[in-house]
Amino acid sequence: MDKATKDEFAKVHRSISTLSQTVGKMGKVMEKGFAAVMEDAAETRKEFTTRFISIDGQLVNIEQEVRTIRRELETLRDKVGNIEGYGKEIDHGLERIAAIEKHLGMSRKVAS
Repeated sequence: MDKATKDEFAKVHRSISTLSQTVGKMGKVMEKGFAAVMEDAAETRKEFTTRFISIDGQLVNIEQEVRTIRRELETLRDKVGNIEGYGKEIDHGLERIAAIEKHLGMSRKVAS
């Protein structure tokens, strides 16, 4: 093999070696990038879980309050329902509570 051919092979070998090193470095950078993305995703997941737990607690409180209002209105209707004007107002209040319950997806248990 002549000197020119050996020089060309040496150039190709250096190019391949440089390319291999560059690919290796890129791989390390990509691994760090993917690890950062996974950390961000885990942090976001934790943040949303915390928010959902908070919202769920608030919803439970709202549902309890709506149930209390419904019971109080039904009790009031039983006590003063025959007095003119009150029955209509109480029924209107119960209709509004029913709309809120429907919007919240609350299942209403019918008392036996």
